[in-house]
Amino acid sequence: MNLYSVSPFASYITLQKNSKSTTTKKSITDLIGDINKAIKEYGINIVSHIDIKPKPTANVKETAAFHLTEDRSVSWAGTNLINDSINHLLTYFVDTEFSVIYVSDSGIKSAIISFLSTGRINGWSMVDEMILTHAFIEGNELKTLWLGGTHRNVSIKPNSKIISGSNLNDAIDPFGDSTYIAGAVRSSVAGVSLKRSGVWFGPKKDWDSFAKTAQNLLAKLHDSKLFVEKLPKNSLVTVHHGLAQNIYDLTSVSSAYQIEFADIETLKGKRRKDKLTYLINNYQIDIDQTNTSINKEEIYVLVKKIIDNSFCWLTISPEIVNKKLILKFVAPIPKEFNEFVDSIRSNIDFIRIFYDSGHTISNASLSYSEVQDREFDIEFKKFSTPTMTYEIKKEKPVGNPPPIEHIFTETDNSLFKWVFKEGLTQLGLSQPAKDFCWLYCDDRSGEIADFIHVDRTSQTKPKITLIHVKGANSDSDSRQVSPGAYELVIAQAMKNLRRMSSVTMFEAIKSNVSRHGDKRVWDKPWAKGLISPITASQDLLLALNSIKSNCSYEVIVVQPHALKSRYLNSQQKQSSSTGAKQLRSLLFGAKAMANSASATFRVIADDR
Repeated sequence: MNLYSVSPFASYITLQKNSKSTTTKKSITDLIGDINKAIKEYGINIVSHIDIKPKPTANVKETAAFHLTEDRSVSWAGTNLINDSINHLLTYFVDTEFSVIYVSDSGIKSAIISFLSTGRINGWSMVDEMILTHAFIEGNELKTLWLGGTHRNVSIKPNSKIISGSNLNDAIDPFGDSTYIAGAVRSSVAGVSLKRSGVWFGPKKDWDSFAKTAQNLLAKLHDSKLFVEKLPKNSLVTVHHGLAQNIYDLTSVSSAYQIEFADIETLKGKRRKDKLTYLINNYQIDIDQTNTSINKEEIYVLVKKIIDNSFCWLTISPEIVNKKLILKFVAPIPKEFNEFVDSIRSNIDFIRIFYDSGHTISNASLSYSEVQDREFDIEFKKFSTPTMTYEIKKEKPVGNPPPIEHIFTETDNSLFKWVFKEGLTQLGLSQPAKDFCWLYCDDRSGEIADFIHVDRTSQTKPKITLIHVKGANSDSDSRQVSPGAYELVIAQAMKNLRRMSSVTMFEAIKSNVSRHGDKRVWDKPWAKGLISPITASQDLLLALNSIKSNCSYEVIVVQPHALKSRYLNSQQKQSSSTGAKQLRSLLFGAKAMANSASATFRVIADDR
């Protein structure tokens, strides 16, 4: 093969030396050996490995290139033994502090990156993201951003997204995009894969221009390293101030409230996608929030096997070493769950962990969303009376399906009962009254809201209120303000804004009444043993059918997790804690969405 006439696409894996004890010559020999080992362990059948022996590259210590031939079975062969012969180019440019590797095949590239990210390439590691960011992103026009979400998996926000434009620097939304972190960026000078330590430039016409690009890349990495080393301690080099940022210490992290598997589509490589798919299909994971530790960084996780419902409790202890996130599993680990533990240890990006402090472990790194703070006036209501203390963690009567009629008993203490018996008055909503006002419980799969309040008492304008109810994450008097308890119920409320019209509700309620009966529509105030009047559901449908465009709409979220004593200080000023700021950001964004749908938006929490 004539190496000097090749025209590769200049896309490199970048490596940073983490040990100065080896000579350059030994370093490249060991490096080539480790790369060959990675290729072999990945099951890539290389049948020919020809050393092309390229000429030296100016200002680069060592250059190597190999022509590889792979025998790869074809996907359509079935039981036939039919292979394709595939040719690959593998090159190395090794300097004193950095190396860059090019390989023409995506499968081999994934094998190399897997070895590199797990510390199995002796003496080398992925390049510090701050070095890559300063070298190719900071101060340059942003053309394309590959963004991964640090928020929970909710229906109203994508888990990941790609945005592109002539210059995105001014296009980042400080509210909508603040929970996304950049995994890869294409700037005006280069493309950078921050999570895979990659840099790409585009096709090159021949070997000389390809090698020159590698030489310039090494020089740029060296200069950027010098710049980053001179920065004050704890300084950050960021892609964009409006996006979530990587954090390299756990000092300010508080307790975790959610763990979930990552979105399969955010992963690179078929092998890794298949491995995560296997875990999702075979295991369930959940945070044990009742187990507390002196070490706030430890996470207690319930892991359950789906096939037989066997389970175990695991303690995960995150650490950051040399800016790299490590998840340590505290012994003992039942041998039946070694498969799960080994998979997560070597693929940290398979899971996402969310903290009350606003930090997130996602994409194999710890990140934090800096929010734009705006005041939001939460309404604090009383969830206890002289004769009843409502259980703020209990959303509805217990049962499958929930026996909604229990809210008319003296013993029920759920939030559903609070809404009807105490809440309507505290919220300033009219009591149900025949021919004028109805309360409908829409609790079901595909619900519009937990309750729909239709009020025609006004002579001028009817009003429809959607009430969404969610139990608090904790009933502790010392619970902290955080967005975690509100994310899912806010997502549900925002998702259903599109269904917030009398016409849409009429069809949905009509369908539900015909399927499930009409025992959840009331036109009388709460009373012990109250039974839905037989005509109430038809009266409600007639009322909805008569309401046209001249109607007021309101969305109310009842979630008593936030305490007034934690949200407001002694001067009645809103808290400046991280959790309070992030909650306000979430609620302010929801308010903006509701207002855009011509609805008012209210949030109800605990008056204590």
